[in-house]
Amino acid sequence: MTNEVDFNPLDPRIVADPFPFYKPLMHGPPKQIFLGQTTTLIAQYDHVVRVLKDFDNFKNEIPQDEVNAALDVFGGAKVIPFADEPDHGRLRKLVRRTFSPQSVRTYTEEAQKIVDGLIEGLRKKKEFNFVTEFAYLIPLYVICWMMDMPLEHRELYERWAKGLSAIGETEPGQDVPAMFSNSQASWRKYFAEMMDRRLKEPPQEDFLGEMIDFYRQGQMSYDDAVNMMMLVLLAGQDTTAGLLANVGKNLLTHPDQLELVRGRHELVNNAVEETMRFDNSVLLITRYAKDDINFEGTDIPGNGPLFVILAAANRDPAKFPDPDRYDITRNTDEQLGLGIGLHFCLGAYLARMENQIALSSWLKAFPNIRLSNPDVPFKYRGGHRNRALTELMVRVD
Repeated sequence: MTNEVDFNPLDPRIVADPFPFYKPLMHGPPKQIFLGQTTTLIAQYDHVVRVLKDFDNFKNEIPQDEVNAALDVFGGAKVIPFADEPDHGRLRKLVRRTFSPQSVRTYTEEAQKIVDGLIEGLRKKKEFNFVTEFAYLIPLYVICWMMDMPLEHRELYERWAKGLSAIGETEPGQDVPAMFSNSQASWRKYFAEMMDRRLKEPPQEDFLGEMIDFYRQGQMSYDDAVNMMMLVLLAGQDTTAGLLANVGKNLLTHPDQLELVRGRHELVNNAVEETMRFDNSVLLITRYAKDDINFEGTDIPGNGPLFVILAAANRDPAKFPDPDRYDITRNTDEQLGLGIGLHFCLGAYLARMENQIALSSWLKAFPNIRLSNPDVPFKYRGGHRNRALTELMVRVD
């Protein structure tokens, strides 16, 4: 390895507060660590943008070797985040309409009903967990509505999320946790049975109905359709819930910014975008070198993974002045919380809509909202890719 650095992304201290650990990565050639294999850390803003736009030298598809394949949530299947062209373009084109700005605007009424219903239940309380009783539920309920998934199976969906998140705490080369393997098998069986049931029923105009139409037309395989449903639940729920919670946490820990957004409703969107820059739930995404390459002075072996640390790039002082300051009036047009280029987050408009509705609604409903105990350290679950608050106790009396 070249340019080694003492950095373990699975260190509990980094999960608790990764940002101080990113600072040594902000100068010089990209650093490298050993996590079952030589892993290159891409952290500086310009480096991140270059890697994400360079399809000649870097790929999304996970190498199906002994070290990497075991950690593949989708078992080597072609899914949008882990596919290269032409598969990526083919699959993305099929579902693009569902997640387009025009379509998302038609979902706002249902999303508002969901948020209003949750808030109505919370009005009876003086204190509640903002994460588990509000932030976590909004994207789950929206996705269930979009995909015709019964809400009474909520505990099952939560077990899947916990089981699959265990992979984020596992180093390449380590044994795969049993809870991950069990969750992977369980949700594949669930969605396959759901697909089989709907194939026997009259056509319906919902997301699953669209997948079935594509399957019947030969544009999508059976496995493509099942994997797409799995992807939408996994990507559309957990990361959005993490951002919803982080918006609440950062506004409540920055009272000047909370008062600013209360007085200037036009800053709601800015608050969401600044939270994505400052403290997103997605920390990094992975790319792989197609062949041996020297990138900015660092030798990267073919098929070697690159941890593309979006959260570090969003704190790069070369791009964002005073990057460790939470400022909802900041220009965040070029923040990378949702990626960039061809692989820009497919559900970006949906996630933004949910966050904007949620923030506007709780600001109005809870004028006295505050942390129950500001001195209690925040606790997170997750690993090197994503992290999410497990609890955010607030008082509203």
